[in-house]
Amino acid sequence: MFMKSLIAVAAVASTLAVVVPAEAGVKVYLGGGFYDNGYGNDGYSDYQPDYQPDYFYEPPRRPKYRGISCEDGAEQVREEGYRRVRVIECDGRHYTYKARRHGGRYVVTVSRRRGDIVSVEQVY
Repeated sequence: MFMKSLIAVAAVASTLAVVVPAEAGVKVYLGGGFYDNGYGNDGYSDYQPDYQPDYFYEPPRRPKYRGISCEDGAEQVREEGYRRVRVIECDGRHYTYKARRHGGRYVVTVSRRRGDIVSVEQVY
């Protein structure tokens, strides 16, 4: 019983020892993970300037490049001299068209990403 009373008195005394000097204007460091350098700075706050400039530099944003559209691919085939361009498929990595040139029929494949003609196959 005496030991429990002694522990209770020690706990109350340690609490008063921390509270009393703090109220008297003395700064006590208890190891809480920050410090006070006396200027109202806890050492971890960000520096905020008193002025704000008129502009802020933002780097230009690059648009997401998803390639050309199906119509742009058909236009690219027409620019290469083909006529009567018809769409076969406009899905995936390549667009496929059927077209005519110099009396022959062709299947033309265009890269969706760059818009270049990848392959030309003559159909009989």
